[in-house]
Amino acid sequence: MRISHDRLKGGRMRRRDDTEFTEFAVAPAPRMRRTAYLLCGDWQRTEDATQDALVKVYRRWSHLHRDGRLEAYAHRAVDDRAVVVQALSTLPAGQRSCIVLRYYVDLSVEQTAEALGTSASSVRSQTSRGLVQLRHLLALPERSSA
Repeated sequence: MRISHDRLKGGRMRRRDDTEFTEFAVAPAPRMRRTAYLLCGDWQRTEDATQDALVKVYRRWSHLHRDGRLEAYAHRAVDDRAVVVQALSTLPAGQRSCIVLRYYVDLSVEQTAEALGTSASSVRSQTSRGLVQLRHLLALPERSSA
């Protein structure tokens, strides 16, 4: 598996850390892919989950302890992503689309409304309902609107 440096933009590391991360990422990637496949049953989603997990590790690399638990952290990131993807798949299409465009593609409310051919108020409403449902599905505490 090759780590896409386009997906890793924004992280700042010293060259030594970059080399250490690359060496680390090569070893667990096959096991992470197998785990992700067992969780989601789709090879494309598997690759995405593995890549996203490694990006998460990369972004936290300078803060993580090199005490043998790095692979467990990376596997946890794969598990977390697979659970979220599964929960997203249960949402109605409109809610799912709004959440994906807003939080995964990082579009604004207005951009999301334009992409979906709907109003900004509809995007806010669908997003809000979808997040409530996701919190319920993932057993996360409700956030106050304050």
